Amino acid sequence: MRIQRHLLAGALLVFSLNLRAADPVFPYGAVYFRKSNPPEADWARDHQTAAKIGMNTFRHWFLWSAIEVAPGKYDWRDYDRMMDLAAQNGIRVVIAELVTAAPEWAFRKYPHARYLASDGSVANSSIGGSSATGGFPGLCLDNDDVRAAAERFLAALVEHYKNHPALLGYDLWNENTYNGGNPRKMYCYCEAHGKPFWHAEAEGGPLWMQPQVINRPREDGRIPDENDVRFWNLVSCAGGASGILYPRWRPLLDGPLFGAFGPFEMDGSVTPRAEMAGKFARWANAHPEVWKSKPVKAMSG
Repeated sequence: MRIQRHLLAGALLVFSLNLRAADPVFPYGAVYFRKSNPPEADWARDHQTAAKIGMNTFRHWFLWSAIEVAPGKYDWRDYDRMMDLAAQNGIRVVIAELVTAAPEWAFRKYPHARYLASDGSVANSSIGGSSATGGFPGLCLDNDDVRAAAERFLAALVEHYKNHPALLGYDLWNENTYNGGNPRKMYCYCEAHGKPFWHAEAEGGPLWMQPQVINRPREDGRIPDENDVRFWNLVSCAGGASGILYPRWRPLLDGPLFGAFGPFEMDGSVTPRAEMAGKFARWANAHPEVWKSKPVKAMSG
């Protein structure tokens, strides 16, 4: 087991990697399961498709609010299915813990821990924009009782999956560097962050943000093609990325971010962008010697 800090545009992921000899040379894949996207009827087919074209890694949202349905009572069914399907198809899984979605019972039990804003308003449980699940934005972990409850959940999560053959590692504390995604000011460029990194939210499909394009035709959004995917992947690698994951494997079917970012179609079918992603994944894993090199730092002046 090895801890690695992976610096991203917009997020700092702290991965605990469960390394094995059969691990992919170059992790390549996407976020897949967000509860409740995609539909359960498609799970087996989607895993087979991903493995067939060359993807080797899925990252799933393990939401506290969806799993701990009552204090100490856990519903692992959907997540067990994800892990088993991955193992059956030779795909490794990064478990993304999301204690930023707290259970409804926790909102009732710890009302004092609801986020208090500078204007005096209190954040109640709400549905997330990328998941049909409540509990966002979570509860303030500066409160000892809530932090202890979150720790118990995380301990149960690790205990439940620690020996699963699909486990690659854990994504801890995702997107904790806001405003890290702002192109005018991106974190973190200090000298302490010269660590291995994955591009974990690579662009792979239409840039379609519903709140920003109301009453406009979908074609007004940025719709990349397979050449864009190839170029963007190469740029990431030239910058030193040692793995690439897309924020969606297939786009969400509902919510304000529906239809965006994924290289596959909304029904899971293969697009030219997905074919290019698979081609790149196969190439990247066929040449382990490439990833021993390091990018050359440009000289100023």
